[in-house]
Amino acid sequence: LILELCGYLRGIESGSRRIAIRLRHRHRGATAFSVGLMACSRDPARLLELTRQRLERLPLPAPVSSLLLATRHIERLPSCQRSLVSEGRDKVEEWGTLVERLSARFGECAIQGLQVRAAHRPERAWRYVAPGRESPAAIVTERPLWLLLQPRALKSRNGQPLWRGPLVLQQGPERIESGWWDGADCARDYYVARNATGERLWIFRERRDECAWYLQGFFA
Repeated sequence: LILELCGYLRGIESGSRRIAIRLRHRHRGATAFSVGLMACSRDPARLLELTRQRLERLPLPAPVSSLLLATRHIERLPSCQRSLVSEGRDKVEEWGTLVERLSARFGECAIQGLQVRAAHRPERAWRYVAPGRESPAAIVTERPLWLLLQPRALKSRNGQPLWRGPLVLQQGPERIESGWWDGADCARDYYVARNATGERLWIFRERRDECAWYLQGFFA
């Protein structure tokens, strides 16, 4: 069925991003699943490999009496000539193939990408998306590679924040006031700080309580 589908897609110069498979059992309900692709394709070997990996982790309640294969995600896929220097494209295709294999083996929900959001609050400036989706907003200020899920309260001594020793403020303050419209408003002054071991941290002080320091993330 996969060979026939890919032959049909090739004939109409198109490809598919997702195929749906329905396995029928006698005296039991049908088992349905789908196989998703990062990019439009009509390669039968690629689809067959992903389908096999998906079936390996799919429990079946009974023997299969028949199956149905269908796709509604058909897109135009014109033929193109590849450049002799195609190293960059090959890397992109290899990355996409890896994501597809991991999704087929572990489930699509287990493989996710990150996308930047146009929001000032750091904890709301990103979200999980499907792998490969681009970010509509650009980062225009320096941000740490690792943001904590929730800010961590820091101890202080004589007003100086501590993290494995006293912290020296190197940059800042960067003031962020936002969120009054959704009940999670914040008023913070952010700083880039460094401790005695050379760690660079992103910390902030609550403007409503100037004695309260928090750790937001770590720079690489």
